[in-house]
Amino acid sequence: MLTAITNSSEISRYQQEFEQYLHRKLARQMLLEIGHLGTSYEVQIHTDGDLWYTGRLAGHPEPNRYWNAFGLLSSDHPSNIILEINFPLQGINRRIAGVFVRDTTTDEVLLLHRGGRAQENDFYAHIPPFLGGF
Repeated sequence: MLTAITNSSEISRYQQEFEQYLHRKLARQMLLEIGHLGTSYEVQIHTDGDLWYTGRLAGHPEPNRYWNAFGLLSSDHPSNIILEINFPLQGINRRIAGVFVRDTTTDEVLLLHRGGRAQENDFYAHIPPFLGGF
């Protein structure tokens, strides 16, 4: 059975593990001007030369989620965010589509996402093999 992880310290721990995993896999760092919904700003990304990732706390007026953004440098629009995986800081927030869950049979922690996705099919070919070890 899968049980949502809702405790803020546990969510923080698994967010940190997720970030560390991504930083190891995407070892190169560079600045990139990224954009989403009509705005853009320069951020430090982690990349393997194609797939890129950046993350931070997000929300207005107070942070309410861990924001994890992904894109492809090889796409027609390399600065566009293709996928976001966001986790609430605590509890369950139905407007935030990412969640860490624990398999109560194996005690394994999984990342689940119930949101939509952009129409960048090349991007999704990268994800299953890439996140297979997380």
